[in-house]
Amino acid sequence: MSALPHAIIQSFSYLHISQYATVAAVALVIWDYFILLPEEVALVWPARWNLSKFLFMVNRYLVFVDTALLVYVLILGDDATVCEITFKASGAITLTGFLVSESILFLRAYAVWGSHFTKHFAVVLCLFLGMNVSCYWVLVKYLGGVSSTGPPAVGITGCTLNFRNRLVWINFVTGAMFESLCTFLLIVKTVQNSRFFRSPLMRVMFRDGIAYFVYMFIASIANVIVLLAAPAEINGFLIVVERVLYSVLCSRIILNIRGAFGTQIYAHRTAGDLPSVEISIRTTVESL
Repeated sequence: MSALPHAIIQSFSYLHISQYATVAAVALVIWDYFILLPEEVALVWPARWNLSKFLFMVNRYLVFVDTALLVYVLILGDDATVCEITFKASGAITLTGFLVSESILFLRAYAVWGSHFTKHFAVVLCLFLGMNVSCYWVLVKYLGGVSSTGPPAVGITGCTLNFRNRLVWINFVTGAMFESLCTFLLIVKTVQNSRFFRSPLMRVMFRDGIAYFVYMFIASIANVIVLLAAPAEINGFLIVVERVLYSVLCSRIILNIRGAFGTQIYAHRTAGDLPSVEISIRTTVESL
């Protein structure tokens, strides 16, 4: 029996790398969903609908859609045209999910600063909206260079993907810069207000904010390196991993904040000084 051509063997290898990364990401998001479901039911479901709850739900559940589409393309797909269209749809949903997570970070910084829409936050909001537009423009260019040849061999499923450009790295650099700005605003508020850490709620917001920034900055750097240096066929295999990490960590940030809020309100009710304290804390949390 003749040996398989090197190109086919290489296609198998690249496809398996993408499949393993996708399966790992899906396993993580499913595990995290069931771990956090009791907290979600207790802390989010009874809350009234507002921007914060809407963003939480989109961030929490949209990730199942784009990862499911990617599973189809990389593991179940057998038609090149269908795989190409499905991958592009998954890419658009993935970017939307990333930007929803960034919106949560913006609202957290806004809440920490007392939910006052100053000229500084007007500038940050304009930067955020500009980032959204530029990210979708980059995505259109990136997905315009995506094609598929279907499975690497007859009789198997899972489509190979070809990328004519690596432009999507720009979006990860842009996102990391915006996250740095939001984290900077969080740190500045902490330095300016020495009473910041007297509130357990604010301590949770600061702790989670710094931890989130460190984790996601490292993930973004790793993603950019892979996007620029890895073979074109697999340059985006870490995107799904970072997408899931964004969703998981942002959900945990909101649940931790709401949990700390409930604990602090209970403590002030017990102490009998609820009115003045609850109003200020509730304003902060409901902004987030």
